[in-house]
Amino acid sequence: MNPVYLRKETNNGTRKVMVDMAYLVSHKKIRLPKWQWEEGLFLPYKPESTNVEFERYFLFKDNMIKEDQDHYFFDFPFRVEQVETVAV
Repeated sequence: MNPVYLRKETNNGTRKVMVDMAYLVSHKKIRLPKWQWEEGLFLPYKPESTNVEFERYFLFKDNMIKEDQDHYFFDFPFRVEQVETVAV
């Protein structure tokens, strides 16, 4: 499986954060260390039923499913094939 990267658009370019692939594969959820989270992180994905190239799935605190002392957890509502795995 190719690595999946979250992205954040900044004035200087795009910042990439690699998703914990072992956790994603075994739990079908994104586990993100708290120190890596910031407003505006998104996951580019290709919707199944539209002709759109890619859309952005933003990781907001509103769509967080749980948190522990060190991590935030988010749903991963896609098949891995839908997610853009190329790190630009």
